Amino acid sequence: MKLLCDIGNTFTTVAKISLSNKVKIEKFPTKKFYRFVKQFHNIPMYISCVVTEIEQKFVNNPFMKFVTYKDLEKKFKIKYDTKNIGVDRLLNIFAVKQFVGGDTVVVSAGTAVTIDYLNKNGEYVGGEIFIGIGSAVQSLAQRTSKLPNISYTKLQRFKYEKVIEDKDLIGSDTFDCIMKGMINFYSSGINNILSIIKPRNIVITGGDAKIVIKLLRKICNKKIWMIENLVILGLGYLTMNDKFITEEEWLKIFHYFKNKIICV
Repeated sequence: MKLLCDIGNTFTTVAKISLSNKVKIEKFPTKKFYRFVKQFHNIPMYISCVVTEIEQKFVNNPFMKFVTYKDLEKKFKIKYDTKNIGVDRLLNIFAVKQFVGGDTVVVSAGTAVTIDYLNKNGEYVGGEIFIGIGSAVQSLAQRTSKLPNISYTKLQRFKYEKVIEDKDLIGSDTFDCIMKGMINFYSSGINNILSIIKPRNIVITGGDAKIVIKLLRKICNKKIWMIENLVILGLGYLTMNDKFITEEEWLKIFHYFKNKIICV
């Protein structure tokens, strides 16, 4: 077995590749990664990690290869100060460079929202970072005495498209005000940079990708791709080039995710 791991601040996604080339995807809270390592301690892993404490603890483990910007700067030009960049952002860009091409904006919505741009020449030039949707809701609840914490289920089920379509941004109660404020903030902010850059392609990824695509598809007149596990795809292509996985194993991963890609 071989493992490709995307360790995010909140959740970790793992692609398990069996000896029979079957691919299985597992997702769990990042705080459970230590338990996961005990279970698979002697299994080779390629890892994208944005949690410094985890990388520092396991960086010398011979079975665990932590990908860094140095592994990716050979693959495309990075016009960005790499000192503190999350390797997940670079893997997202690497993946879209292979599958979509240049002049592409990647919106990754998770604990933070990152917006990254691969220009027409296939160069990564940077982007923006702001607070994630779930993080913003939690922060409001934690830093105020009366504002409620809104569950992830409610965030997922809210009728975003109807609010945008009806231009109904005036909330009628506290919950409604929070949700419509979020809609206004995220849809306007993301659409603003898209209207300035005017990219040929837009790719949405991350744990909150389904929410973001609901926010954008009513106000953006471009084709939008939603690829939830873009980091894993980037890891897969990188590890095939590095001979960690075979071309056959890579194709299994690609076809697994290809069936889950949504275009609107």
